[in-house]
Amino acid sequence: MIPGTEAEVRKTARRNALLAAALFVLLAPGLFAQVLPAGQSPTPKKNAIPKKDTVQAIAAKQPHKSINEIRKETLQFGIDSQVVSLLTTLTQEKDAALGSAVIQLLDQSLNTNVQQGALEYLTAVKNWNATSFAEKLLNDRVQQGENGEGTLIVTAIRYITGAKDANSLPILTKLMQDQNLSVAYEAVSSIGKLGGKTQAASLLADLKDPSFSTKLKPQVILSLGQLKSKEAVPELTKILQNQNSDATERRYACEALGKIGDPASLPVIEKALSFARVEWDGTWYHGRARLIVHYDKSIEAKKLAEHMNTLIFCTYSRISEKIASLGKDNRGGRALRLKNASGRRLA
Repeated sequence: MIPGTEAEVRKTARRNALLAAALFVLLAPGLFAQVLPAGQSPTPKKNAIPKKDTVQAIAAKQPHKSINEIRKETLQFGIDSQVVSLLTTLTQEKDAALGSAVIQLLDQSLNTNVQQGALEYLTAVKNWNATSFAEKLLNDRVQQGENGEGTLIVTAIRYITGAKDANSLPILTKLMQDQNLSVAYEAVSSIGKLGGKTQAASLLADLKDPSFSTKLKPQVILSLGQLKSKEAVPELTKILQNQNSDATERRYACEALGKIGDPASLPVIEKALSFARVEWDGTWYHGRARLIVHYDKSIEAKKLAEHMNTLIFCTYSRISEKIASLGKDNRGGRALRLKNASGRRLA
């Protein structure tokens, strides 16, 4: 129709507008998809995103692949939550077959949960090929002065300890100053397992320093015992004999003295056990020995409870070997009969 009048022109315009609106509705999704920025996708349909499949479920759908092949793919291409879940499973299974893939994962992932899971797995399977990564974590902690959440750093310290990486001792000494107590505590513990005379002398100086953190002193005491520092015996003896010393420090000093095994500390140990008789049974179970502790029936429950932890630590420490050499009872076993405060022997 060729428009002639004004009314016909308006009618034609309305018809064209309706046709344009209809075409817009039909073509709009395609048009929008074309103008979206690179890498951005239109909103997917409600069911477009599949649910997360477990490794076993994925393997069931791909029978031509082994479980380990699927697991390697998950480590390489899975989302962080899937990777962390898989690392937990591998750690529990202690399956060392994927060690190389996990080390490669450490080099690629920036997610701290993934890094922690990877180090825990490598520690569990005794794969020590990631020491440089763990060392970098510790060095970065010191150099950047970070003192926040320390779970990953504690895991890295435990990995370094398991790897017996004595090269990390200088950085572990610096981490003793970390404001996160868990990090500082783990650093002291690691020094006790990896250190030598130099570290023992440094820890002993810290123990004597009145300004040193009281929260760390118990672990310093245990580390001195692990290092078998005979130079620490006088200070440890002083702590154990001092009734005003912190109870935890006294118990740990008793254990440390036992690990050091210096005969000079025996009188102090005997005094700490003055309310009981300790019997050495060297033929207890398949060649294993044990200490049998006999309590005087007259001992008050309160006193027994107060000394229980000290006694337990003494019992489990190396001091048992020294106690065994002090005498034999009539039954052929070894025993140490101790006196109470009045000098009476305890039966």
